[in-house]
Amino acid sequence: MSPVSAIFSVKVVFLLTAFLFTTSMQSFGQGHCLRGMVCDGQTGVGLDNVYVLITGWETGVLTDSAGYFELCGLQYGDIIEFSHLAYYNRSLIFSIELPDDLVVRLLPSSMTVEEVVITGNAGQSKSVMPGKITIDAEDVVRLPSFMGESDVVRSLQVQAGVQSTGEGISDVFVRGGAPGQNMIVLDGMELMNPLHMMGLYSVFNPNTLAGVDLYKGHTPITYSERLSSLILVSSADPLRSHAGTNLSLGTFSSGLGHISRTEDRKLGITLGVRRSFVELYRGLSKLIIPDEDNYFGSTFSTFYDLNGLLVYSPIENARLSAGWFLSGDHFAIDEDNKDTDMGSDFGNRAALLAWEHKPMLWLDYKLGLSYTGSYSEFDGYFGEGYINLRNHFDRYSAFAEMEIKGQISSLMLGMRHSEYQTLPQDMDLLVSGERASFYHTYNSRQTDYYLEGGISIRPRLDLSGGVRLHNYNTLGWSDSFNDEGPFDINTWKKNRRRLLLSVSAALRWKTGINSHFKAAFSRQAQTIHLASIASLPLPNDIWLMSSPFLKPQIGHQVSGAYFAKRGAYELSIEVFARDMENQVLYTMGDIEDDREIFEERFIVGRGRVAGAEFMARKTIGRFTWDLAYTLLRSERQYDEINNGHWFSDKFDRRHNLALVGEYKINDRWSTSASFIYATGNCLNLPAGRMWVMGTIMNDYDGYNSFRMPPYHRLDISATYRLQTKVFKASELDFSVINVYDRANPYFLFYKVTQGRDAYDVKISAQQVSLFPLLPSIGWRVKF
Repeated sequence: MSPVSAIFSVKVVFLLTAFLFTTSMQSFGQGHCLRGMVCDGQTGVGLDNVYVLITGWETGVLTDSAGYFELCGLQYGDIIEFSHLAYYNRSLIFSIELPDDLVVRLLPSSMTVEEVVITGNAGQSKSVMPGKITIDAEDVVRLPSFMGESDVVRSLQVQAGVQSTGEGISDVFVRGGAPGQNMIVLDGMELMNPLHMMGLYSVFNPNTLAGVDLYKGHTPITYSERLSSLILVSSADPLRSHAGTNLSLGTFSSGLGHISRTEDRKLGITLGVRRSFVELYRGLSKLIIPDEDNYFGSTFSTFYDLNGLLVYSPIENARLSAGWFLSGDHFAIDEDNKDTDMGSDFGNRAALLAWEHKPMLWLDYKLGLSYTGSYSEFDGYFGEGYINLRNHFDRYSAFAEMEIKGQISSLMLGMRHSEYQTLPQDMDLLVSGERASFYHTYNSRQTDYYLEGGISIRPRLDLSGGVRLHNYNTLGWSDSFNDEGPFDINTWKKNRRRLLLSVSAALRWKTGINSHFKAAFSRQAQTIHLASIASLPLPNDIWLMSSPFLKPQIGHQVSGAYFAKRGAYELSIEVFARDMENQVLYTMGDIEDDREIFEERFIVGRGRVAGAEFMARKTIGRFTWDLAYTLLRSERQYDEINNGHWFSDKFDRRHNLALVGEYKINDRWSTSASFIYATGNCLNLPAGRMWVMGTIMNDYDGYNSFRMPPYHRLDISATYRLQTKVFKASELDFSVINVYDRANPYFLFYKVTQGRDAYDVKISAQQVSLFPLLPSIGWRVKF
């Protein structure tokens, strides 16, 4: 950043802070805030999507998944309206006598129940930022399950702007970005590798899930650490959600979720556990399947995850939260006939301790400590060769935030300090009798200061903006080189500390109660890289922090959106464009590579993405549906590749279509189906071959110039609700994945077979597919 740009940015930050702070202070005497819960008057169950509105205003707020709301800008005597399609409206007068823990009970309306069936809540939120989608737990469950298991990531992959990359990949690719450009957070804890079984499942337990917020490109400045997206996964709040136990039994795994609290609602806990039992198939398969045809006999796979949230509220409007997450996977292949033995272990670790307090209606603050870690190890024996690859990532953080809320404006200030310890590569190789070892460790530190504010210019215009200063510092000498290395020590000293700036600005213009335009610009800095060691995302991919020789990623994005709702139907259209700097590719090199520093194994270039998203849905009635379509172009440019020309990124998918439908037959039966179509991924395959000195040489025409066949799949499911006096609820889920048995490509390769003559060679393309038609059954129960 140039001195002129830095001075300009500081001035902008100062003016924005002064304006928002002054506006907030002025607004404190102009209005009050009301917080409470809206519930069903007969059952006491919290109601989501209840519209809370001040009479005479054209805007309001919606209750969250547990029925809670917060409405600011009130004056004594204002009339507050509560409305929901399936309930009678209710109104009350705002006065000083209203309790701080207000509970509003709505009675079901006299409308015919069969005609008013409200289902999923996935859709546009009340956020000023465009590109935000909110998904609740019911939206996750209603999709056809995979092997009897509902999956959070699969519910994300049917949203506009999120690409369905193929079989066995639970990573998320948002608007042409890579998996390492997503920040994934569970209950305030960042998770680095959210995968199970090499990508078949995600790590999120649906039995404890409350909801998911997806931010595409533009993110709140509090979490502005990635270029592509922010995924906030929330577990059920033990002090607000219904107490009880959820159990799910699937074909390959089972999960349990439990919520309990004390009678005074001061202490509560949410616990979740999942465990696979694929290893049981190993023993059973040996009894009925010959060894040469027995996949389970030569492979072993298992996983587990544990998550929890403990909340203690010693005084009103204050709470102490402790969260934790632990997961582990083990995968192994042992094929004696192929002289192959390999295995992989990987997992996540995370913890959080936070104190939140609202001492006054207009003031909130939060203090906390967090830890995030991930690890992976791969061992492989291939004939006389051997490879052992290990890496780990650890982040220790402390943070403090304060939010000031007024009648028409709000201001949030915060600070986060993080210490990083990373081991991107600890590798031992044995190839052709030659052994080599590589070991690289890095320590770094980052302190971020940020502020974000918003103002509502009634009745139609909302503005928000934020700025975040990243002070990043590489600590000490890297273990990957010594004082006699060929690197430039002056460059290292000059670039060991970097000051980076992230900025966001957005507006929303309301054309009516149920329609609006949005526009936003953001500049984001990312100090971490994810280096892929294969053409497909794997949990063994390498997390690496920026260093004096590897610059942080920088991204700029602009977008515009329109949203409208008419009765049971919603429509949204959004266009976006983004450019990215310092995009990296990892090159393994050869065993005799004499490079002295690890960063020299990376090729650095640029990226650009442009696209449009279209989403339509029907949200009310027996038959509901969601249609999402994305038109996208994602390209990369590296000086060392393709003569420096731009080429399609490997996950560039021009067309991506997802259609999800659900039909409620009666109180016992409901059905759902999902159809996905996507343009094939790009590959770098030879366009031709030639003989040179008795050796076959490949001839390439460009880079990533070959596309795999299109990907498409239809999944269906049926849910039967059992009548039971033992449990609160009991459901059987019957699902079929890939109904018409499409052989979708997982990856392609060329097979070379040689005849008797040296030049008698036959080359054929081979396709590997994972999933044929897969029926499954699952059982979900609440007690």
